[in-house]
Amino acid sequence: PAPPGNGVERLIAVGIGGEADRAKLDWLALGGFIAGKVSGRTATVVLDGPAGPVPPEDAARLALGARLRAYKFDRYK
Repeated sequence: PAPPGNGVERLIAVGIGGEADRAKLDWLALGGFIAGKVSGRTATVVLDGPAGPVPPEDAARLALGARLRAYKFDRYK
């Protein structure tokens, strides 16, 4: 559950590790992981890096990973 007074029902915080871990961070995989946690629900993702804003290229990779995780090919099912 989220802390009261912020207007959201749930809050999920995802850590990305220490400074050494961030150098090899796979933004596509992280986006897929986040999409898996909120599967079937509406969510707002807020990115806040330890050294300031997340670069747009990394944010785009995270969004792509989330879209790929949410993809379902069920046309012939």
